[in-house]
Amino acid sequence: KGTKLLLILLCFASFVLYGMYFTGFGTNASTIMSFFEINEAQNGVILTVQSFACIVLTIILALVGERINKITGLFVGLLIMGVAGVLIGFIPNLFSEGSGYIFMLLFSLVAGVGYIMIDLLMNGVFADMFPNKKNTLLPYVHAFYSVGAMLAPLFVTAVVNPDVAKTFSRPYLFIGAVAIVAGVVLAFTGKRVLAD
Repeated sequence: KGTKLLLILLCFASFVLYGMYFTGFGTNASTIMSFFEINEAQNGVILTVQSFACIVLTIILALVGERINKITGLFVGLLIMGVAGVLIGFIPNLFSEGSGYIFMLLFSLVAGVGYIMIDLLMNGVFADMFPNKKNTLLPYVHAFYSVGAMLAPLFVTAVVNPDVAKTFSRPYLFIGAVAIVAGVVLAFTGKRVLAD
């Protein structure tokens, strides 16, 4: 009830956004390659740098994760993924077609840090805040990643025009902006839940 229900819904929303961010890449790949004028191997490097960020942060969280407030960590993850998405969204405003690829890699690296924080810390949020319900709630929250993964191709297809390469950035901008808003609401909700 109340703020705890809102916390659960925000956790679900976090995984939807994470799923949309991560899986939308495939549908958007040709438009990304068209804008940056890169080949498939260079396009694959975008996922590689994200994965590198995930590996590094996984090791760090394995060492210090127990000392982190999980709700705060989730907020930070949403904020990082959101800011990275918004920055990618503005690339066409700052660079012409055929340039800006290095910034796409840099911002994708940052985004990888954000979404892996969401992934790794989510179980801890439910274990800490809903210890008696975690076995019931955790399968649901992970199912919402699948919801995001299913929505991503539909969303990307709706907002990206393959004939206008710069529109590759629209999904990143939208998902990033929503992630920032969700993160801020989550921060305030987490404070209220912890205060109760």
